Amino acid sequence: MANAWEELENRCYEYLRRMYGDNNSIEPYGKSDSTKADIKIEPAASDEFFVEVKAGDSQCCQFVLFPNEDTKSFDFSKRNKVPLSDNCKRIIAYMDGLYKRYYKVGKKGIPVEVDSSTLYGLVQDFYSVKKVIFFMTEGTDIIIFPSSSFSDYFTIEAFYRRKTSGSADPNESNNNEEIMQGLNEEGISGTIEYKSVGGKIRCFLHSDTYIHKRKMMCEEHTYQFKDNNYSKTLSKSKKYVFEVRRLSNTSNPNVICQLSLKKTVQDKKDLQAFEDVMNKED
Repeated sequence: MANAWEELENRCYEYLRRMYGDNNSIEPYGKSDSTKADIKIEPAASDEFFVEVKAGDSQCCQFVLFPNEDTKSFDFSKRNKVPLSDNCKRIIAYMDGLYKRYYKVGKKGIPVEVDSSTLYGLVQDFYSVKKVIFFMTEGTDIIIFPSSSFSDYFTIEAFYRRKTSGSADPNESNNNEEIMQGLNEEGISGTIEYKSVGGKIRCFLHSDTYIHKRKMMCEEHTYQFKDNNYSKTLSKSKKYVFEVRRLSNTSNPNVICQLSLKKTVQDKKDLQAFEDVMNKED
């Protein structure tokens, strides 16, 4: 069964395909990968661009900040997949000035009360990297607007909190890209295999490097490699085989923006801006 955000993305995609798909290439793109935009569009007579879909109540612009007890300030994680922009730096400077308020943050979260212009600027920073120039949402109907109009449609607040996710077996559709990227960044060579062992699909790494019990921290999850009874059942293509386990994340404190839809009707000039791009002539 699809999640609510998946259903909204599908409705937006079907709307675009129905209204503009005859002469333009429109395809789902990011799906569950938060580092990619949701929809890719290649107009017949202009360069490709991307569309991000946002529900009326949703989140965006997440980045990890670690408290540094030595400096009494916050460190921008090297594993963040977003740039350390001027707006990020303004948020960090604000939190540095209130270090005692934030450094023991828990799951509940603490508001980061910077000026809203900084947060709206953060949205532009994050999505320009993904080549997103339009957003879609759903109010009384489907709404399309350029990124420059984001503040007209959504209110925005920022919070600092610890992210916790449940422990689970990695699966190929949701975790494989993150695992492969993590292996590359850690300099671990090998091949990944998904196979049914012990009654369910499990993830295994074939490698010539012995990394039993080693942990690998990626953007969304932390993984651990285990030489166990399950890994011993596989035919080896390398010297060692490890089961890859996805651990629960309890130690990644991050800044995240909370969005709430405030304008529920389509502004005609915003729709016209989208149609001008779609119908641009050579």
